Amino acid sequence: MIVQPFSFLSGSAGGGGGGYTPPQANLTGDWNPISSKLLNSSGSSISNGDLASRFDDTSSSLYMDQSSNAAMPEWFESDTNRNNKPYLRFNRNASGASSGVTWLQVNSQFAYDDSRMTFYLVVDYDSNTDSYTDLFTNSPDDDWDEGFSIHSENVGSIHGSIANWPGNDVEIKDPFSSPRVVVYKFRTVTTPYSNRGGYTSGGSVIWNSDTSTTNMNQARQNLGTIYSKALLGTGRNGSGVLPYYGMGFNLYRMLIYDETHTDAESEAIMADLKTEYNTL
Repeated sequence: MIVQPFSFLSGSAGGGGGGYTPPQANLTGDWNPISSKLLNSSGSSISNGDLASRFDDTSSSLYMDQSSNAAMPEWFESDTNRNNKPYLRFNRNASGASSGVTWLQVNSQFAYDDSRMTFYLVVDYDSNTDSYTDLFTNSPDDDWDEGFSIHSENVGSIHGSIANWPGNDVEIKDPFSSPRVVVYKFRTVTTPYSNRGGYTSGGSVIWNSDTSTTNMNQARQNLGTIYSKALLGTGRNGSGVLPYYGMGFNLYRMLIYDETHTDAESEAIMADLKTEYNTL
């Protein structure tokens, strides 16, 4: 089923309101950091400035969690520059090491491994983010040859890759000045293959594509029998150990669809998100 390019704009200020309701067809993840979807480090209701131990998806029973206080992101109930929307703050270690990194892990090993996916992120990204660092990934190690990865390559850049790196890598924006709405989408197994990324810029979306389609005829994103859980804010090293480095950013919203949207569908969603969160 194809998502139709319409929207439900119902903005709400502060950390408690749900705000924008995205198109529901094929929506498999709506990660909206409102207070009712988060727990603090004690497993209780969250308050402004608290560490977040659990983050519930609004569209399913999935959740992300973190058991170590030192690795929990911080929650803020309102950003006046983003129409008073709440956000989660993820930190990198200033030395580029893995210690001090904050990150969350999706609870299910079966999430987001489809052959058709579209990811939308409303993100404010640190300009000094290290090179070759994951923002959101299900890749089992740091070679990015299985699964997907939304990541940096040069310092402060943002890329997407699927099933093979660097063969199926898309430079979304370098350097990535933010806050912006970003999209990364792909279609494997079924031709014509697609591997495409974009970002909001004023009233437009700027698109970039990879046309090499290396190793794209792979079910489950070339993961085979690997069932690695998706990570937000970090990745895994060559031996599959996590965390592996980290990324500094504010996350305002992440939408995930198990379908490859058309550009028109993506642009409609991104325009609504841009309005809702007052991004570039």
